[in-house]
Amino acid sequence: MSDKTAETAHAAVPPVVPARRRTVPWAAAVCAAFSLVQLVLVVPGSGLGWDETVYTSQVSGSVPAAFFSAPRARGVSFLAAPVAEWTASTAALRVWLAVLSGAGLYLALRAWRSLLPPPVLALAGGLFGTLWVSLYYGPQVMPNLWSAYGGLAAVGCFLRAARDRTDRSAPLGLALAVTVTGLMRPPDAVWLVLPLGVLSAAVPGARRPLVWAALATGAVLGCGEWVVEAYVRYGGLAERLHRASAIQGGTGWNFAVDDQIRALDGRTLCRPCDIPWHHRATSAWWFALPVLAAGGLLATGDRPPPHGGRGRPGQGSLPQRRFGLRRQAAGDTPAARDRPGTPDHRPPGRTPLPQQGRSGGWFGPPRTGAGDVEGAGAAAREQGRERERDRGRGRERERDRGRGRERDRGRGVGPAAVLVASSLAVPYLFLIGYAAPRFLLPSYALLAPPVASCLWALLTARAGLARPLLTTVVAAALCGHVAIQLSTALTDVRANRAMRGAYDAVATRLHTAGLRPPCVLSGDHAVPVAFYTGCASRQVGGPDGSITPAGLAAAARTGAVAVLVPRHGRPPAYARAWRVVPLPDSAAFPGYHGYVAPPPRGRPGP
Repeated sequence: MSDKTAETAHAAVPPVVPARRRTVPWAAAVCAAFSLVQLVLVVPGSGLGWDETVYTSQVSGSVPAAFFSAPRARGVSFLAAPVAEWTASTAALRVWLAVLSGAGLYLALRAWRSLLPPPVLALAGGLFGTLWVSLYYGPQVMPNLWSAYGGLAAVGCFLRAARDRTDRSAPLGLALAVTVTGLMRPPDAVWLVLPLGVLSAAVPGARRPLVWAALATGAVLGCGEWVVEAYVRYGGLAERLHRASAIQGGTGWNFAVDDQIRALDGRTLCRPCDIPWHHRATSAWWFALPVLAAGGLLATGDRPPPHGGRGRPGQGSLPQRRFGLRRQAAGDTPAARDRPGTPDHRPPGRTPLPQQGRSGGWFGPPRTGAGDVEGAGAAAREQGRERERDRGRGRERERDRGRGRERDRGRGVGPAAVLVASSLAVPYLFLIGYAAPRFLLPSYALLAPPVASCLWALLTARAGLARPLLTTVVAAALCGHVAIQLSTALTDVRANRAMRGAYDAVATRLHTAGLRPPCVLSGDHAVPVAFYTGCASRQVGGPDGSITPAGLAAAARTGAVAVLVPRHGRPPAYARAWRVVPLPDSAAFPGYHGYVAPPPRGRPGP
């Protein structure tokens, strides 16, 4: 064959350019969608609730700080400070926290990036982010969601530190994650560090001074401020713990599992939780949670090979698959196939064409012209197709090895996540006598990875003809679950907007009656109303007690003071002669009245 003929034949076969694999940032997309849903559905028109006004007032530049009771921690106030310091806009604060909550979820998931495959990690973030509790509290000045992020990141960093001693960022991330949890909820940090400490003693890879130092450092940095404040303001740590327990109704054996289930229909607080269980569909996922988590443990655990005890040819034994050491036969690797002297060896450059002899055909004389070029081109194309089939078989083997590596990445993460999630749920299920769905957010966050592993295993299972049916069932169940969660979240958002309207109406009425800053407000619902009015809230008793009746009467002689009294309630003795101001009637304030002190001398009245 002439050189010209060979050149023409080679031109008939297009060069094969290897495709570059791009990693899709699924987790980042899920977290961005989490923030976007909050900005669209939750943020517009929402107002600050009772607890939020307490946390925000600590760093607000326009409202006096409310009394800070013993159970509270200041971590979420620090988070709100960059916005609350310079503006009183609730919308600006909501937008800031909505964006920040998406970034926080991404950072918490990123701590697991070497432990779970990217699709499983994104699915875990989607499962947690679509809970109505997560969506509703994402843009709120509340600590529970951030405690959940800290717990999720802490377990991920702990597992990385136990698996890879060369991962220097894992111990640092562990210390930072425990610090975040301690700043937000010191009791959560205790229930987080306890199981991690047990695991660090039981798991050989985590039995390191560096891991123990990270846990201790995070606990001290996170809870240190709360402990110091206990000695400065409450007379010691024991006294603060005692007051915190009293405010929560006493800490001891209290079976609150049923309370948490009933509260899942959209109740932000169920105290006392003696209500009937009406909307049972809203809690169906709660019963599926332990089953799916157990399925996740099985999905990431050791499974017997599908083709007998030895597995498929070339798959390797079970210990080899467990550690990703898949054995290959001689000549099965790309390097062996490309070694000179082997049948499949193809030198770089041009593809060799069939050699022809003198007698025609394969052994005949060289042919020239159009027929020769056509035959050579056909042979070259056939060789190209054979190479492509070889590449396809190689890609299939690589995919099989990739699936094995992904399964190996997930091994061992499920038990640790379930153990820590169970520990964080103990005080809220068995030690307090009321329920709030936000209390269990740290447990839900930690159960998301094993649940996602279970669902991903179902979606990618080799079920033959049953696979489309299985995929359809799982997808339909997820869609129904998300629809219920969004509906519950929207119900709570509407209630929040109505609450804000009621607070604004009461604040406007009190302003009209002459109660303007600087002023003091006391009585029922005084804490949130004082925030909306721009006043300081002072209570003469109860968990927020911060002033005596004589002190409040003395304040009325020098400034604007009012007391809120509910329907059929009696005003305190020092306020009975004050002017009565009927307040706008609403579901939050049915029949309330305000008793406004007469203006002091030199201060104009309304």
